[in-house]
Amino acid sequence: TSGAESMEHEFTGAEAENVTFAYGEEVILDNYSLKLQPGKITGIHGASGSGKSTLLKLLMRFWDVQGGSMSVDGTDVR
Repeated sequence: TSGAESMEHEFTGAEAENVTFAYGEEVILDNYSLKLQPGKITGIHGASGSGKSTLLKLLMRFWDVQGGSMSVDGTDVR
């Protein structure tokens, strides 16, 4: 072995809490909340432009929320 520590991590959940996000003047998510639990499959559906991709991009921190918070395993993604 190389002596490197294991990079394994157990996912304990993710949460969007009262998230608000807008592109310019167009509000996409307004006070939106969601909990993702480990071992569960969660589907997100909605009309085009309703914020599905935006929600995932906020979770992955491509952008920061403008209000509320996004966390993974209890830690704010910021």
